Amino acid sequence: MTALAHVPFWDWPLGLLLLWVCLRALRDRRTPLVLVYLLPLLGLLTLRSVASFGVGPLVWSALALGYGLGAMIGWKRQSGRTLAKTARHVVQRGEGMTALAILTLFALNAAIGTVTAVAPDLLVSYPLPLVLSAMAGLASGTFGGRALFIASMPVTSQRSLT
Repeated sequence: MTALAHVPFWDWPLGLLLLWVCLRALRDRRTPLVLVYLLPLLGLLTLRSVASFGVGPLVWSALALGYGLGAMIGWKRQSGRTLAKTARHVVQRGEGMTALAILTLFALNAAIGTVTAVAPDLLVSYPLPLVLSAMAGLASGTFGGRALFIASMPVTSQRSLT
């Protein structure tokens, strides 16, 4: 219960919003392009945590490597799930990768916050920060790869979507 007492107030509404986005991603949907292009910014939440590790460039390399791999996975998986793109929306099939990546980032940030409060010494030696940074990069990168794939798609006329 002590760990929950240290959770910032804004985490609860953010968690509910992210849960709604996760549930929505499981169904076929028409998504505003602005949301597709903003989702990669979820990775910024992780940058603050990675910067707090203070263990050096190897951790940043793990984050970058994870992000690159995640971007390739996001690009590849999105090609079969994106049906059409208009000037303002994208039509996508339901899938679980979005939910998995969002929940992974949220859980990683919560875990990092908990470890920082309970056992901060674990975050100043290499094994744990490397793993957490690589996982955060992988999850964040899927959104970057998806956004790049959708940005590269040609725009379909509005009539062809109805």
